[in-house]
Amino acid sequence: MIKINKDFQAIPSRLIENVTLQQTSSAIATQNGNLYTTNYNHDTVKEALSLLYHDKCAYCESKITSGAYLQVEHYRPKAKVDAKDLPNGQVHKGYYWLGNEWSNLLFACQKCNQQGAKGNRFPIKGIRVLTHPQDSSQYFILHQSMLDEIPLLLNPELVDPSDHLSIDHIGVLHGKSGSGDISIQIYRLNRVDLIIERKKIIDNFVNRIKKQLSRYNDPLLPTRLSPGQFQDQMTIIFEDLIEGQLPQEQYSFVYINILNQFDSLILPHIDPVFQQEIKTAFQTFIHTIFP
Repeated sequence: MIKINKDFQAIPSRLIENVTLQQTSSAIATQNGNLYTTNYNHDTVKEALSLLYHDKCAYCESKITSGAYLQVEHYRPKAKVDAKDLPNGQVHKGYYWLGNEWSNLLFACQKCNQQGAKGNRFPIKGIRVLTHPQDSSQYFILHQSMLDEIPLLLNPELVDPSDHLSIDHIGVLHGKSGSGDISIQIYRLNRVDLIIERKKIIDNFVNRIKKQLSRYNDPLLPTRLSPGQFQDQMTIIFEDLIEGQLPQEQYSFVYINILNQFDSLILPHIDPVFQQEIKTAFQTFIHTIFP
């Protein structure tokens, strides 16, 4: 998960058309979020979210595949809040006034968004909003009434996930905060397939580094790399870390963390005899890129 800079004022056209506003009014009048079956997932909305998220899931950063299409996701559930997140006996009809609200819509894959994962989950630790505010200006999820709920699920449009999540050298995510822990659990961000994909990225860098180490240190090679050539090869490898941080890259959170936590993510995979050598090469690269 990475930070997404959404323009909350750039509302897709379908969401402000009369047919959509009438649907929202009906849902509010009946307090029934199940009335939202169209409009929020109109092509104009999907296109805007596709562009914003670079066809990646807001939560796990997986791209569209034949087995897991991306869906328009309601951060605050539109028709029901799961009983797991409510006091005993309390029923919540969902945030039925936010079904077509641009600031409440994200892009998510089926695996993160399905029942058993995010589904209708929405835990908070503040004051729960139970019914629609009379003032429609309060429907914006950055309105103070929404913020007072203190949502526990990370929303990459509102917070920087890097403040709440970290990754270890085998691709497992860990929480740096309570919200990080809960988000990993509810979005199921440590699914086996995700850990494998994140570890592949780490392993790829480790294997490339080891290959160049062999060319540099193997006394049996007739043409070993010189120190300058070795640094050049390391630079080529490390430059891919910069490329991987781009928001359109799948699992860019991994690349961001490798760059920021190189010692803990890459060096544990390197023979201790050569760890300082690799660390020095990385620091040389960093000082070149960020003098």
